[in-house]
Amino acid sequence: MKRAFPRSTDVVNLIDVFMVSAISSLMLVRLYLFVAGYPRVGGGGLHIAHMIWGALLMLGALLIAVSFVSTSSRWWTALIGGLGFGLLVDETGKFLTSDNNYFFKPAAALIYVLFISIFLFSRTIARRRGFTSEEYLDNALDALKGAAGGELDELERRKVLRHLRRAGDSELAQAIRKLVEGMPTRGEPSKAARFRRNLEARYARIARRRGFSSLVASVVTVAAVSSCVEILVILLVRNSSWSGDPADLGAGVEHFFNSLNVVAWLEFGAGAGAIGFAVAGAVIGPGSARGLRMLERSLFVEILLIQPFAFYEAQFFASAGMLVALPLLGIVQYVLRRQTEAEDESRDDEVSPAERNGVHPAAL
Repeated sequence: MKRAFPRSTDVVNLIDVFMVSAISSLMLVRLYLFVAGYPRVGGGGLHIAHMIWGALLMLGALLIAVSFVSTSSRWWTALIGGLGFGLLVDETGKFLTSDNNYFFKPAAALIYVLFISIFLFSRTIARRRGFTSEEYLDNALDALKGAAGGELDELERRKVLRHLRRAGDSELAQAIRKLVEGMPTRGEPSKAARFRRNLEARYARIARRRGFSSLVASVVTVAAVSSCVEILVILLVRNSSWSGDPADLGAGVEHFFNSLNVVAWLEFGAGAGAIGFAVAGAVIGPGSARGLRMLERSLFVEILLIQPFAFYEAQFFASAGMLVALPLLGIVQYVLRRQTEAEDESRDDEVSPAERNGVHPAAL
């Protein structure tokens, strides 16, 4: 039975872009307000809430989504929409309280529960029952939207052909496959495209060097351990009553552990989970897609669970963690994408035409 709303095979990556964009904009706003002393924008009784700018960015993302058909517009929609959503939900506290309390603490928990729910939704919708042959065909057709404008390059053509191989041997799939195989790809790339390709080529040369994957795994593991230390330092500063006298050390430690609430223990659990995923990725091997996914999960635990707590409690102090976690996530996802594409191409070469007619697992 054909789905009423065929799923995009890029749903996970698109929602990840939305999530990272939203959390980044929220934290940058908190950082700016903290450094600036929480200024009031406007005068004469006029206050321009930053949620207004968030709503305008979300409107811009919506207009991009409904106005353009190229596949790149979907990525811009996720990026700009995420920036706007982060600005919007940052002021949740004002709309949950009668006194417009921006610092209403339960609002932070609600915001991040929302983020985590979106994150889990993307994984659920992509992995439930896998993608069908019809969905692979729909995604192949969707990827060809920008072909007339020269958007299709060799990488995109290979992606389309992978989708078509998984779409089975229907007459439509075979006809489109013949069309794509004879279709010219983008001619002279733009300056931006050339810059991106040169950057990727340099990165690919570095990534192929011996020990690079192990280095990435080591850095992710160190980052996870640092996040746990970050949580401990924040809680010590907030809850410790130790006077510095060695005789009072035992009483200070006892008071510290007794003062920890449920959220603090959950943060310690999240830190342990981040370390566990990082170590698992290093043990499995960062040269494989499975190992890279473990490293990716470790970074997502840091970004979605640990850093929001740290930033909420420590403001400027916590921004250093995000400056490390976000670039690391980009590196791991880039290597994972290239590794997954190589494994998919190898697997597709071994799949018989009869096997391609069924339901296929998601290539995430």
